[in-house]
Amino acid sequence: MLEEDLATECASLLSNVFLQVEVVDRWVWKLHSSDRYTVKSAYNKLTAADVDFGEGFNHVFWIKTISLKVNIFIWCLLLNRMPTKDNLFGRHILSTNDIYCSAACGCIEDRDHLFFQCSVYRSLWNFFQCSAPQGKLLDNLIQFEGLGGFSNKSCLAFDIICTSVVYVICKKQNRTIFNHKAESLTTLTEDIKIQTFWWIKLFMFCLILIYIT
Repeated sequence: MLEEDLATECASLLSNVFLQVEVVDRWVWKLHSSDRYTVKSAYNKLTAADVDFGEGFNHVFWIKTISLKVNIFIWCLLLNRMPTKDNLFGRHILSTNDIYCSAACGCIEDRDHLFFQCSVYRSLWNFFQCSAPQGKLLDNLIQFEGLGGFSNKSCLAFDIICTSVVYVICKKQNRTIFNHKAESLTTLTEDIKIQTFWWIKLFMFCLILIYIT
């Protein structure tokens, strides 16, 4: 009830405020010629090459053939909003004794370590490329996508593979923490192969539909 009263009071205070004389106030979306919001215009703005929203935003994966949940997962990964143990420690959820990697490699778990630097999970990346990734998230994503060469379709295929790897690692981490379930790297590799197969198969199916229509 208190929130409703505050909202009513706020609306009452603003009811007699006019920003422009003899002009009715209205919302305007300047990224589209119609002055109205569209998802496409917002997406184009966020992915424009000449716009810098900080690390990761200029290399956002938004793959139509995978689920919205997974796309949001990648977005959160780029923002470093995943519940890795360093983030949970920063929110006072975990103590200093609980911030070590869930793969039991002995290192402190943060985003870059868990998905790219962990000695346990490196073999998952080795299955798809010659050497295991190192360093920062964005550098690894760009490096991995570059394996596809200059073809947009090839780059997208490697985007799908990369997304599959990090998504499977994330699910494995959750099962380890909350279900105390141990899984072999062979099982995880098979999960990645199956997940990638279905996503690429759906991608090829969409291409066929576009071609025949």
